Amino acid sequence: MVDVMSLQMPGLTPCVEYAIAVEALPQSLAFMLNVLGADIVRREDDASGRMRQAEIRLGHSQLVVRDADGIAARPVLQVKVRDAGRTFARAVAGGATPLRAPLTMSGGERCAVVQDTGGVIWHLASSAGCRGRSGDLPAARIMMAG
Repeated sequence: MVDVMSLQMPGLTPCVEYAIAVEALPQSLAFMLNVLGADIVRREDDASGRMRQAEIRLGHSQLVVRDADGIAARPVLQVKVRDAGRTFARAVAGGATPLRAPLTMSGGERCAVVQDTGGVIWHLASSAGCRGRSGDLPAARIMMAG
């Protein structure tokens, strides 16, 4: 068995980097920035200046968003928001396709599902005590759709 800690480079901490591949990178990023309140931390362009990927911050979480380059990817991102209904309305107004209208679950959590213009499916869930920019998103959790 290899001791992973002994393989670390000084100053680095092991972590999981969450990444998704999207069909329309600029449109997906616009959705994340304008609807969900994300910030771009870093972006990488190819030699021609075309964006290949961007690292974004969603509340306390970070996510790498890459151009799919023809590889079909259908990730589902679950995002905790202060108000699922309000975020759903803002998403649809921003061009997202509504997949499930806001509803209240048996435990009191409200949720809704949209697909952004880049093909990413977003599960929006209200959670008490959420704090984030513009009243939304403190964290994101990645789930892969079956």
